[in-house]
Formats: sequence, structure tokens, C-alpha cells
Amino acid sequence: MLSYESISLCLSDHHDAPESWKRTADFVYVRGHGPSGRNHGHYSQAELAQWAERLKSWKRRGYDVYVYFDNDQKTAAPADAQTLREMLWRLSWGRQPPRRRSP
Repeated sequence: MLSYESISLCLSDHHDAPESWKRTADFVYVRGHGPSGRNHGHYSQAELAQWAERLKSWKRRGYDVYVYFDNDQKTAAPADAQTLREMLWRLSWGRQPPRRRSP
């Protein structure tokens, strides 16, 4: 039903409601809740590398991909988002992304 209407299932790793990483729309929405699925802690480099490979695969096939980190205790979410961004950039361009300038 979701695929028929191109509605994206939120691909979540929350411990109470984990979802298989199955694309159901012409875009993908991933929500990370931390390595335990309980909204805290940093993902390991290996876990984020697996995410990067899968996300890159979807992008190669022409799907937009959106990722939201909700493991927000002690700034884990922005740090993991930055790490994933750098991994995806290296997979795409073979180098580190340019640093963003502060406004």
C-alpha cells in the first residue's frame, strides 16, 4: 500500500519500533535513535559506514534520501550527522567535504 501511493515508511532503529530498511517511495527517510535505539550514544564508525553505503546505493538509483538523528544527548546527533556527511562525501567525491563558513 505504501509503495503504491509512494509514501515513505520511516526507516527507524528505535528499539520499540525498528523497521527493516525497505524503500517504499521515490524518496527515503531514515531516523536514527542511537546505537541502542534509545535516543542516546554515538554510532560507531562501522555502523555509520554501513549506513553510508546503503544511502549511497539509493542515491545512485536516483532516490532522494533524508536522514534525521534523534540521539541528541550530549550532542551525539550533530556529531554523527557530520560524520555520516563526511563519509558520504568521500564515497561520492573521494575526498573530505569543504568546510562550511560561519555566517
